[in-house]
Amino acid sequence: DITVNVGGTITGGEFLATDEWGFTFDMNIYGAATIEELKLDGNGATTVFVGNGIDAATLTVAQSYMSKSGSVSVTINSGSSMTVDAPSFGWTSGGELEFRPEFPSTFDLVGTGTLRLINDGTYAASLFGTGLIGNGGTTAVTSAQDGDYLVYSTIPEPTSMSLLALGGLALLRRRRRA
Repeated sequence: DITVNVGGTITGGEFLATDEWGFTFDMNIYGAATIEELKLDGNGATTVFVGNGIDAATLTVAQSYMSKSGSVSVTINSGSSMTVDAPSFGWTSGGELEFRPEFPSTFDLVGTGTLRLINDGTYAASLFGTGLIGNGGTTAVTSAQDGDYLVYSTIPEPTSMSLLALGGLALLRRRRRA
């Protein structure tokens, strides 16, 4: 297990979680983490949490290769982000987050959590065989080019937007009365 606490940082190095026998691996990023090489490859269950929904956390991965024969769950909580910055192991065209489709593997963007994949014309990271969901599957996810990155984020649900609009109108009405 790897945990980076609030206010803590970790930089550099190679994190390799590979197994033959189905061990579990947990990574909890509650501060800032920059990892040179993140390779998750094995038969066990892997869980990655970026942020705790209160404090913003960042996970930046220079090279990634996530080819799992077991289940993988990556949760990027509200206010936090995960960035994949460079090509992955053995790929010259870009980084790839690859999970085998026969196993239940997902990226879950919670609230304002974002996933940023390099897409700068030289490198193009991609999702392959991976389910990308918002708020546990209750919210749609959209992507947009932002500089050198393709950024995935949730689309606010209509009910929340309606409540925000009603709150704004109530404030305007109150202000007029004053």
